[in-house]
Amino acid sequence: QAEGPGPVLPFAEAAPKQAQRRDPAAVEPIAFQADLLFVANRRAGAEAAYRRAAAHEPRAETFFNWGTMLWRQGRAEEAAVQLRRGIALAPRLQGVLPPGSEPIVLPAPIATIPPLVPAPKPTPSPPR
Repeated sequence: QAEGPGPVLPFAEAAPKQAQRRDPAAVEPIAFQADLLFVANRRAGAEAAYRRAAAHEPRAETFFNWGTMLWRQGRAEEAAVQLRRGIALAPRLQGVLPPGSEPIVLPAPIATIPPLVPAPKPTPSPPR
């Protein structure tokens, strides 16, 4: 039996994109794409997708999965920020923190969520 998404990855990657086109307001396809890329070990793509999902709609699972990915990369400080955000939104996630992360994550302050995508600059109105 093959490990990971292997041969079905191209099909699995296409599904969230199609779902996002059908419902641009839905965050689930973006978050699913991030999770899929994480499982496929495409960390840069996963991080970008988590960032897009969090900017689209802050959700506990998005922050938590993003933090878990960062933790597994050894990026403990960055991971603590995202994991703490996830726990703040869904305290039940505290019970499934990555092994060894509790002493770093639990005392971490809850960081506010900065705009993850720059807002467009307003266009000045022409004088009347």
